[in-house]
Amino acid sequence: MLSDSDTFTCALCGRDFPVRFIRAAHIKRRSQASREERLQMSNIMPACLLGCDELFEHGYIHVTDTGHVAVSDKTGEHPALKEAADQLAGNSVGGYSEHRAPYFAWHRNSIVQ
Repeated sequence: MLSDSDTFTCALCGRDFPVRFIRAAHIKRRSQASREERLQMSNIMPACLLGCDELFEHGYIHVTDTGHVAVSDKTGEHPALKEAADQLAGNSVGGYSEHRAPYFAWHRNSIVQ
């Protein structure tokens, strides 16, 4: 996914970073996914290590069924996390598709709730 580029774009914030600052992040957690799901490219998105990957991983942000970043209620407990998440709210998610939608729905229903 990232091997042939020097830079890559984070799917959540839309910023370009050197590849070493991008993680090939699983949308449905590896620990919860079947072997087949772990290998599906539609379950992987590029997420930056400057906040997006961790905010998504811990459910502070999620992707709506229209392919946009939304902030979860979890951020209310942490003003700094809310501020970081609010900067992403409404962003169109790079690479959002009907193939990724079920994985984002899993994340909304399993991690955010």
